[in-house]
Amino acid sequence: MSAAISSGRSPLTACEAPGREAGWETGAGVPAAATSEDHGRAGPVVRKGVTGVTELLVAKVILAVVMALSGALIVWAARATASGRLGRNEAVGIRTASTLSSDQAWLAAHRAARSVTEAAGWSAVATAVVVPFTPGPGQLVTVVGIGTAALLVLALVGARRGVRAATALPPSDRPS
Repeated sequence: MSAAISSGRSPLTACEAPGREAGWETGAGVPAAATSEDHGRAGPVVRKGVTGVTELLVAKVILAVVMALSGALIVWAARATASGRLGRNEAVGIRTASTLSSDQAWLAAHRAARSVTEAAGWSAVATAVVVPFTPGPGQLVTVVGIGTAALLVLALVGARRGVRAATALPPSDRPS
């Protein structure tokens, strides 16, 4: 340990166990098979920095796939509900008392909300495209946060437009 301190290396990043190069350290909390060179140390031996890059890459892939699929689903739902292919239901669409009150109210709401709701879906898809190019975890969180906020705001604006359209129907189109 004194060699690490006198050489300017941190004792936390340099391992002086025989058979290991400086800069290698054991991972904490992960059991691994012990070898004669381990000298009782637990955990796998990993190159410092490699694990972080791998974890960031996995996070980027997962986030990109989730954002892309979510966005595509929202775009599909906006189009299907506005065209009437996806009728009144309890699972997908703008589900409020006014929009569920009749088929006419459902269709009016989703037609009014279509453009903004599609924009919400496309914002998620755009976020998915940008995610792989973020250089670090801080930027990744920022990009996903902005994309998710845009999706949420646009979806809420679309829902509000839809509810207004459903409640603005003439009394003859409303259920009695």
